[in-house]
Amino acid sequence: MWCGKQNSIGRKGRKRVWGICAVATLAAIAMLSAGSPVWAEVIIAVDDLVVDPGASITSPIMVNGVTDLAGGLISVDFDSTVVDVTNVTAGDFSFFLWSDNTHVSGDIYQLRVSTMELGGYTGDVVWANVTWTAVGSPGDSCVLTVFSDDLSDTNILPIPHSHDSGSFTITPEPSSLALLASLAVMGGLMFLWRRRRG
Repeated sequence: MWCGKQNSIGRKGRKRVWGICAVATLAAIAMLSAGSPVWAEVIIAVDDLVVDPGASITSPIMVNGVTDLAGGLISVDFDSTVVDVTNVTAGDFSFFLWSDNTHVSGDIYQLRVSTMELGGYTGDVVWANVTWTAVGSPGDSCVLTVFSDDLSDTNILPIPHSHDSGSFTITPEPSSLALLASLAVMGGLMFLWRRRRG
């Protein structure tokens, strides 16, 4: 199909018309696609956490690299013999609900956090702030498995995403051998210090 009258232009003219048609076509495609949402790689993430026995730590659930995030549901599976959820507070969203009593299987329970925001958020978004408390023994650890099947933008369209799960580790108590070694080093240092003073 020619953009113009074939008989009224020469070879150079036809090339010029073809160039104009190509530019016009690309411009039309760009205009048609301008209204469609474009996402970079969106990642839902939870940190790797290390705490002392019986201690607590607060860490965010993040949605990184998102555009016009309006809300949805994010869940985190955890081992209830190692860690417990003791509090959840709002992140960037003005509306949120949470529960941590959903039983999955065995000792695995699930934290579920729902949020909503009419205006939407773009960038690295704090979904919620979770306080985790160690309830297991020294050296225990578990995976904090984060996932979501319900993440939507301000047009109520699903947002493609991936997951970056975290972990929770309770610091081990020092072994008796390590403790004896530490005491020996300290004793040696004290001996050298006293000799130097004497």
